[in-house]
Amino acid sequence: MERNKKQFMKREKKRSMMINLLLLFLSIIISFLIFEMVFRMIDFVDLPIYENATWLDTHEVYKLSKNSNLVWELNPNKGDINSYGMRDYEYKSIKPNNTLRIAVLGDSITMGAFVKKEDIYDNVLERMLNKNNNKKKYSKIDVLNFGVTGYNVFQYEETLRTKALNFNPDIVIIGFFLNDFIYTPITLKKDNETLLIINYFQENLFLNNKISWFMFGHSKFFRFVYKRLTERFIFNEWDGRTPLYSYLLRYREEGFKSLTNIKEIADKNNIKLILILFPDFIEKRNDIPYQYSVIHSELEEFCQKNKIPYIDFLEIFEKYDLNEIYSMPHDASHPNKKGHEIIGTKLYKLLRTEI
Repeated sequence: MERNKKQFMKREKKRSMMINLLLLFLSIIISFLIFEMVFRMIDFVDLPIYENATWLDTHEVYKLSKNSNLVWELNPNKGDINSYGMRDYEYKSIKPNNTLRIAVLGDSITMGAFVKKEDIYDNVLERMLNKNNNKKKYSKIDVLNFGVTGYNVFQYEETLRTKALNFNPDIVIIGFFLNDFIYTPITLKKDNETLLIINYFQENLFLNNKISWFMFGHSKFFRFVYKRLTERFIFNEWDGRTPLYSYLLRYREEGFKSLTNIKEIADKNNIKLILILFPDFIEKRNDIPYQYSVIHSELEEFCQKNKIPYIDFLEIFEKYDLNEIYSMPHDASHPNKKGHEIIGTKLYKLLRTEI
């Protein structure tokens, strides 16, 4: 009798605990829904760092990606973005017969910031290859631009896996800039709300899984909490005056792992991989010695070790006056039309044996 009573009490205690846990769970869900309703009805003032963002996407060219590894992507059919979310002309996803396909991965330089679409180096290369094509091997050459502003090497890897491979490229070119080993912030609009996102730190803020990324894309209350976390734990520590060089050294090990993954993907799919490196002359504009030579050397060593054709535009661009090849007086990163012509021509000289 006493034993049955103890068993009954034990079951009741367990049942009571389960009920309490269920009530707690339901309370959290109901509270969350209430907060969500309030946040959808009231427009809360953005943080100052959002209001003062100079990289704000005012034309909604960018959108949150459903892929948490990409974080953001180009918005199809917005402006001069094609239906596949590329700043390029329309191409069929199925590669036509007797066609050589080249996919280009990169950031704002490859996407063609501050230049017209037709002047971006991938289109310069495509025109030159087709103009000089004797059609003995290929009837046509396509050069597809997968560049997106702010992307880094980790996003290049994901772009190759999830997008570029769908177009069956024969050659992949990585348009590598010196900050491609580190995070990049970007600001975009969603439902009239400003979102500031950092690609590298998604894991640090628990956005590296499908559930939290879904919540970020669909819940204003969740995004409000995220914004406060980024302000407290990241942007208070982030200092734009800190030399880029120190960040590069901090994350380059992970960056080279991602480059290795890209090389393995290319080899597995019988794709020729090419890496081109763009310099950053911001120090030169301010009469400061160039800081990034070690990155140039390590990338060259990596390419030699992995038998990857490599073009470093540092020495090539150093021959020119910066105002002659860069877009704006204060800019020492984004080439202008002439700068893109130099890049496209150099790539053509490397690739003309392919046709």
